[in-house]
Amino acid sequence: MLLSSPASADTSSVAFPVPSDMVLHLVAKHFKLLSDEFRLKLLLVIGLEELSVNQIMVLVDAKQTTVSKHLQILLDGNLIRCRKQGRSRMYTVAEPAIFE
Repeated sequence: MLLSSPASADTSSVAFPVPSDMVLHLVAKHFKLLSDEFRLKLLLVIGLEELSVNQIMVLVDAKQTTVSKHLQILLDGNLIRCRKQGRSRMYTVAEPAIFE
C-alpha cells in the first residue's frame, strides 16, 4: 500500500508527498473542465491552429451559441486564449505543451 491509513501514525510508507488542498483543487477544476466531450473536441480543434468562432463552428458542426458557451468556460478556466481581430475573436490554446 502506497499511502498509510489515516489511523496509522507511521508515515514512512508514504511513497510521495500529498499535494496541498489548493493544488488538488486546481487539478480537480481542470479535470472538470475537460470532463465534457464537446470541450475536449474544441480544445483539440483549437490546438491545431488559431481559429475564429465561425471556423470552429464549421469544424465541430455546432451552433454558435453552443460553441461560444463552451469557449467561455475554457477561457474562464485559462485553458485557451482569445484576441480580437477586426470584428472576430480568435481562439488558441493557452499552453500548447498540453499536446506534447
